[in-house]
Amino acid sequence: MQANNVFVITENNVNEVLKQSVKIPMLLLFWAEQVPETVRFKVQIENMINKYNGQILLGLVNVEREQQIAMYLGISGIPELKLIIKGRVVDELEGVVSEKELLDFISRHIKLKKSEEQSTFDDIKKRIINFDFDGVERELLALSEKDKNNEKILIELVKYYLLTGNIDKAEELSQNIVDKESKFLIDAIDFWRLHNDAKKQKKIDINNADYDTKLILALKKILEDKDYEKAMAILLELIKQNKNYKEQIARKALVSIFTILGQSKKIEEYRNQLYNLLF
Repeated sequence: MQANNVFVITENNVNEVLKQSVKIPMLLLFWAEQVPETVRFKVQIENMINKYNGQILLGLVNVEREQQIAMYLGISGIPELKLIIKGRVVDELEGVVSEKELLDFISRHIKLKKSEEQSTFDDIKKRIINFDFDGVERELLALSEKDKNNEKILIELVKYYLLTGNIDKAEELSQNIVDKESKFLIDAIDFWRLHNDAKKQKKIDINNADYDTKLILALKKILEDKDYEKAMAILLELIKQNKNYKEQIARKALVSIFTILGQSKKIEEYRNQLYNLLF
């Protein structure tokens, strides 16, 4: 099965799919549905591969279903990546890595070039995280006009509206998006609605603050200090205190921040801490 240069590899098609690497380099990812970090890593790599318009292919091997393929290629742990060029394995990489580390790994052997639109989009995503909002809305709307079915552009608009306090607009826009990333963002709508309260608060004594005030402090750390890490630490503490408070608002806020920031080793650390608290 293929979609946007991504193949699901099985015993029935493995030889046929790997022949593709004679013409176009292929990255093989070995993953499992029962291992959450590999599922998230799979999504990250699929998104990255689709940025490069067929310059590199991705083959997905679910080791739970395709044990023979995994054994043949000597897979001992997951996630694991193998880079195949002209039909042979030229390099391999173990564990979850950031997109930059993944690109560095691939770039040892091939040079990938982004499209102008993708480069612009990636730049906008970084600017949103860093609160560099000048022209962002206009540029995203222009990209959306060119590619009306691209939900990832709409998701960045949702992020922009949340961080700039236009919560109603973010909620309205998210209703037209199927992608689950939008759901993660809007699940925390009550947290983002604290935007005005966070702007009004001058100083908060975290040691004496109640639960609601600490929620405001977490958002304040993002809006004023751009300190996402401190905000996530506060939210983790709130989850320890009472994970079910206001329909798990702290958990939803934390996952929403994960979605805004994207994949990184630091985010994976916080995901694991959240997982350990909840389960």
